[in-house]
Amino acid sequence: MKGYLSIGKVSKLKNVSIKSLRYYDRIGVFSPAYINQETNYRYYTPEQLYLLDAIQLCIELGIPLRDLESYKEAGGALNIRKLLFDGKDLAERKIRTMQQTIEVLQSTLARIEAGESTVAEPLPDKMFSATAARAVSGESKTSSKKATTKKTAKKKASDDNRMQKTLEERIVIVTEFDEVTTANRYNHMLLSIFVNAEKQGLSAGYPSGLLYTHEMGETKKYVFATLTEGNKDNLPENCRILPKADYYFARDKEHKIEDAAAVFAPCFQEGLPEQYMLIETDVLQAEEKGWKELQLLSM
Repeated sequence: MKGYLSIGKVSKLKNVSIKSLRYYDRIGVFSPAYINQETNYRYYTPEQLYLLDAIQLCIELGIPLRDLESYKEAGGALNIRKLLFDGKDLAERKIRTMQQTIEVLQSTLARIEAGESTVAEPLPDKMFSATAARAVSGESKTSSKKATTKKTAKKKASDDNRMQKTLEERIVIVTEFDEVTTANRYNHMLLSIFVNAEKQGLSAGYPSGLLYTHEMGETKKYVFATLTEGNKDNLPENCRILPKADYYFARDKEHKIEDAAAVFAPCFQEGLPEQYMLIETDVLQAEEKGWKELQLLSM
């Protein structure tokens, strides 16, 4: 039917079993917009799906499926506002816990950084033209004498955008990001990652961010969180291993993952490599709060 989605289509789009959709209908949580009286086929409209997203997230946050009936009022109608309010309350509690985790990690990293020398090494100068190096580092065109005088003061700003560093192997849990990148959508997906990790018996934490992989001409986009514990020999399908390797990196206060070709132009004369991995994540050091780091691995 034009303009409607079959129950099978909704099941596939939202990764919800047909059995669950029928149960939601039976208890009045999520009912089809139209039921064919002859075939008893259920049909939904695209506009309904936002409600299904909210209901699923409430369940993932910890409201048991069997408890949904407790949200029905005396007349049998579902008190959807109370369901969503309780889900919001659970989410806020989890976010507060996450925020406390971030603060502990930031404090610990700041202490580690204060006692360590840099682990990053500048890329070979031959990989950069003088003009390109200035463009990436944000340096203005100055005389060599003036640049030498300000070398120490400029070192961090310039090096941050023209260095490689060795990053240890990381295991991340992901969810495919196939919609428009917005802050609200990103936060929703990140929260669902933490919830799903708990359901799988995994421990997910920070750093988190965006992961793009480009192979065989196809780019796949994900939101990720880092597994703090886990055995890489038996990882679920929604986990990825980011290998130990030398990564190019650049830092900025704005999201730059979509502009990676321009950011790393000085490193690759003919654009990004044919196969690569891009990671964008928040810088956790307290003194650089708000900065984002873009990491590139040529595969």
